[in-house]
Amino acid sequence: MRASRYKSQHDVAFPPFKEFTSFIREMSRIKNDPGLDLESNVTSSAKGTLLRSVPQFNTKINVRKTAVDQKPESSREEKNVCILHKTKHLLNECRGFRMKSIEERKKLLKENNVCYKCCESTTHISRNCNAKISCKECGSKQHATALHITGGKLSKDIPQAAHGGEHAEMAETKTTSINSSCTEICKDYYGGKSCAKILPVKVFHKDSPDKVVRMYAIIDDQSNRSLASPDFFNLFNVWDKPVNYTLSTCSGRVVTSGRRGRSFVIESIQGDTRLDLPTLIECDHIPNNRDEIPTPEVAMHYPHLMDIRDNIPPIDDNCQILLLIGRDLIEAHHVIDQRFGSQRAPYAQQLKLGWVIIGETCINKQHIPIELNIKLTNILPNGQPSMFEPCINNFDIKENYSDPIKQDTHSSIFEKTKNDDKPAMSYEDKMFLKQMDNEFVRDASGSWVAPLPFRVPRQSLPNNRQQALQRAMLLDASLRRNPVKQEHFLTFMSKIFDNNHAELAPPLKDHEECWYLPLFGVYHPKKPDQIRGVFDSSAKCHGVSLNSVLLTGLNLTIDLLGVLIRFRKEMVAVTADIQHMFHCFLVREDHPNYLRFLWHKDNDIDNDLVEYRLRVHVFGNSTSPAVATLGLRKTAQASGRDFGNRVTQFVSRNFYVDDGLTSCGTKEEAINLIKDT
Repeated sequence: MRASRYKSQHDVAFPPFKEFTSFIREMSRIKNDPGLDLESNVTSSAKGTLLRSVPQFNTKINVRKTAVDQKPESSREEKNVCILHKTKHLLNECRGFRMKSIEERKKLLKENNVCYKCCESTTHISRNCNAKISCKECGSKQHATALHITGGKLSKDIPQAAHGGEHAEMAETKTTSINSSCTEICKDYYGGKSCAKILPVKVFHKDSPDKVVRMYAIIDDQSNRSLASPDFFNLFNVWDKPVNYTLSTCSGRVVTSGRRGRSFVIESIQGDTRLDLPTLIECDHIPNNRDEIPTPEVAMHYPHLMDIRDNIPPIDDNCQILLLIGRDLIEAHHVIDQRFGSQRAPYAQQLKLGWVIIGETCINKQHIPIELNIKLTNILPNGQPSMFEPCINNFDIKENYSDPIKQDTHSSIFEKTKNDDKPAMSYEDKMFLKQMDNEFVRDASGSWVAPLPFRVPRQSLPNNRQQALQRAMLLDASLRRNPVKQEHFLTFMSKIFDNNHAELAPPLKDHEECWYLPLFGVYHPKKPDQIRGVFDSSAKCHGVSLNSVLLTGLNLTIDLLGVLIRFRKEMVAVTADIQHMFHCFLVREDHPNYLRFLWHKDNDIDNDLVEYRLRVHVFGNSTSPAVATLGLRKTAQASGRDFGNRVTQFVSRNFYVDDGLTSCGTKEEAINLIKDT
């Protein structure tokens, strides 16, 4: 079929050999797919040639699935069939089985290959059983209900329908069951397993080599010092005087104190490696998540890890996580061998102290949440609020060798600083500063150029030309009705064009994003003969405006009270004003298309409306005050080398937006300051 299809599609006599090899590869991939086992028992061909049967590996592949069991009753797994009555009820609920002596029950379990732990499955033995058991009679976690020593008396809480199969006809009723089962790694009662570099080790002191303590150690290359829990120091009877140090994690920074442990030796479980531990610092913040300890079951469920499963010891309930090894013992981090699998699969590393498995090990990555927190907000190290919990496994140690008596950590809580009453920067303020620090530059002509600080990510802007055209026609009608206003507005626009603050807009490219600013005029009550044209960046189209996608920026305005007090300090008063302050700063060359507007060609109201675009930051953009103030201070700082610090101080401390107020001791000092500024 494949060859015939190729011949008809390509109009050739025979398909090429590469088509045959491609067919063989595809068929091999299908035949060897364990999820598509079609002919696993074929032993001979049509000519009678004996074929090698598929090798049977003692490997279980478990997946989370929801399936409808439509097999005949004889082919179903018999794990829920009572081995005593041969009816379908759980052995843990069989009263007849529990009436027998404990020796008889164990003998029956052994003869029928039933797991001693869960008393339900015949597919595994007790040491490989990961079931969570609980006796319904005594509540013990050490044995299942079927192995409870009853002494001839049974609880009345068990339903009568399950007593030894008295109502066996109910069990014989054929029903279609829908089962949802998780992998054997995480089970249906566990919310997923993620393995870290945690492995069992042996530790002893050089002075007492006979006293060896077995414990779990975390190999953490994010910590610059090795840490030990208080239980570690108690086990070895280390009662050294605590010394203060600063502990920095993703959750914050804290000043704490702890004992020091010296001359300890760490040894692998196999005893083939010994390393001298550096000075250990007592810390009660070491993560104690035993769910992250690698287990042999994890290695068994991944083909690329199966050859190391014997090197991963089972979890030892008597071992505690007492040690965290940082970068000060770099030999413990050396990788001798490693195993990699497919993308996103866990991998294994052989360290000098043993093998570890790292990564998410739940096969389908569907985890049941163990805890549910509603409206819980965490503050990340960069100051950004987040619904995610900060990582607790990142350590940075800085020792404090100052006198602990003088270091009163409690009194520092009430210490006042100059920044106590200042509001902290928001996340958007930091984003604004980051953009300005990287992109607020001076071009070859000496002009300052700044971008439009868009939010990241931002909403796409729709084409609002039709809305801007309607606003332009309304403005035109208003100006024609009022000749005085028309003259004032034309004068304002002539300054825009004469100063090269706007230019004719070039044609837009296909699918090029742009934005049109509606234009209107406002009068100042004290300046009736002047009008200021405002480019309306707040005008919305389909719920979006230019200001809604721009960062507002920091409030860099100087406190007016301080400006006025300094203004009254000396004898000679000085006032100054910057004309069109916002227009002093150019827009980055790829951003003017977001500042398009419609106006009469050649600034003649009798001409048609054409498209212009602004080259400068304009009055109306919510971000323009912060950009202009920041640019003004950058200018003053850059000119400080030529005109001295007094000019920089005047601009930075005595300008309220574009109005400068200061006072000097003499007229000459005031004149020189203003000339230099």
